[in-house]
Amino acid sequence: MGLWNWIVTQTTGVDPAAEQARADALDAQLAAMNAPGGDYWNRLSAAGQATAATNLANQQAQSADIAGQINGAFVQGAQQGLQNELDLVSQVSGGINRVLDSVGLSVLKIVPWWAWIGGAIALFLYAGGGVWLKGRMARR
Repeated sequence: MGLWNWIVTQTTGVDPAAEQARADALDAQLAAMNAPGGDYWNRLSAAGQATAATNLANQQAQSADIAGQINGAFVQGAQQGLQNELDLVSQVSGGINRVLDSVGLSVLKIVPWWAWIGGAIALFLYAGGGVWLKGRMARR
């Protein structure tokens, strides 16, 4: 975990290995304070002792893997950022398509249908279609 640990340390200013060691030490201290038979434990009622045991188990489960939590948060943030970028691209391209569609349809609607057909025939003749037709007719 050397390179990733270094990257996290440089970008966040927090060393995951040191944080894991600190969390483990605090967990041990808390476990000693809350251990059955300790001063704090003896002052609790039965319901309080059950709640304290549950809270202690939850806290230990959360701090068991700080590096894993950092990695999970990094992946989740990267996925969310990528999704945001993809959403932005689709919104921009959708907006561009809507503008082009409305402009393109406006141009198509302005010119009457018979002008489109006449233009297609003129383009065909201009591109050499007349010579091609003349050759086809001569062969028959």
